[in-house]
Amino acid sequence: MKHKEIVEFLENWNMENPDKKSSYSALCKAKVKFKQFGKDALLSKKGLKNKEYRIKPEYYEYYKNLYLSSNAPSIYNCWFKTLVYAIDKDNVAVANFPSEKTFDRYLKKDVGPALIEHLRNPCEKVLAKDLM
Repeated sequence: MKHKEIVEFLENWNMENPDKKSSYSALCKAKVKFKQFGKDALLSKKGLKNKEYRIKPEYYEYYKNLYLSSNAPSIYNCWFKTLVYAIDKDNVAVANFPSEKTFDRYLKKDVGPALIEHLRNPCEKVLAKDLM
């Protein structure tokens, strides 16, 4: 489908399904996830509160070590490498693995945005008041 056809389809979909609205950007992200991980990546993670879905400490440490390095890889790249590590180590299902946003929120809560910025960009001068 061309862009215009997709936009028209989404407008019709949103009118017919007001409880399941979607956007063009959400559709594009879903296509990328589907190409990379298959249909499991499209399943909703809402309501999953079992042990497998929560971030295991070893996965968090692996992600944290990747993300807080001075070469500053993206959140998604660190998450993806962590996912590959988890699949290799424990054969984790993609549908039950926390998203990159979950890892990012957890890291910001644990370490703090100012310290993250300093560790990712060590050449910049950081004042003590910025770390509080």
